Amino acid sequence: MTDNAPTTTARRDSSERRGAMAGRRRGGPCIIAHRAGAALWPENSLAGVRGSQALSVDGIEIDVHLTADGDLAVIHDSDLARTTRGSGAVASLTMAEIRRAPLRQAAGSQAADACVPSLADVLAVMADGASDLWLEMKGPTEGTAYPGMAHRVCAALAAADFVGRTVVMSFDWDQLVDVRSLQPGQPGQPGLRTAALLDTGGLQRAGGVTPAVVRAKDTGATWLAVAQGCATPVLLRAAAAADLAVAVWTVNDEPALKRWLHSPVGAVISDQPDRALALGRPARPWR
Repeated sequence: MTDNAPTTTARRDSSERRGAMAGRRRGGPCIIAHRAGAALWPENSLAGVRGSQALSVDGIEIDVHLTADGDLAVIHDSDLARTTRGSGAVASLTMAEIRRAPLRQAAGSQAADACVPSLADVLAVMADGASDLWLEMKGPTEGTAYPGMAHRVCAALAAADFVGRTVVMSFDWDQLVDVRSLQPGQPGQPGLRTAALLDTGGLQRAGGVTPAVVRAKDTGATWLAVAQGCATPVLLRAAAAADLAVAVWTVNDEPALKRWLHSPVGAVISDQPDRALALGRPARPWR
């Protein structure tokens, strides 16, 4: 735990949290802060998590890598160089070593936290809020996975009582199968949701919309999280027929936000959640 993470107080009852979330979602697509609001705060920072919660977003998206000592670091890239003032591969460094690298402050963003947080830090900050966690499991290189990562993520979520508040995402759909097989949580409580991430390259590799949707459904996913360019009417209809909710990313400019906030998608993922919230959502049931 860093000295930036607040001491947690008594947690709000989980059923109360879920009720609050459902009430907001009835207003249209959920609004998800991408990389904890990367256009407003340093990406994947505790400042972003706190700020996004203060905005009352429906969900906060973060990225997670596995460290050399088996911890879970909240950072997008597999290397420290772009987002911190340090260097080196996350997989080759311990969490303590990673914490020594100060975060870079993005242009126009608000005050930065001192360092890269761990997943435990993020869960502690979010414990008393109402926002869901959208957690993307990353890999050391494109198309690869960290051995045992699904188990570590599920264990961390279960220990923090976050299973019912989390959507686990990955471009590596085999990891989603691993997550579903672990089935963390307690009988009678909300289960862990998963989202199959899909971009143009992935859609091509799958052989088109129909096989992609079928494969996503076969993983046990409840969401299909797609790049804007993939979210065609054909894909939206296919996902609806398969009972997959669709999230679109990353939507930042006002015309695109207006379009997707008034579309049949279930979630809009944005670096600028404040702009999305200011535009409002239509009064229709959330899927």
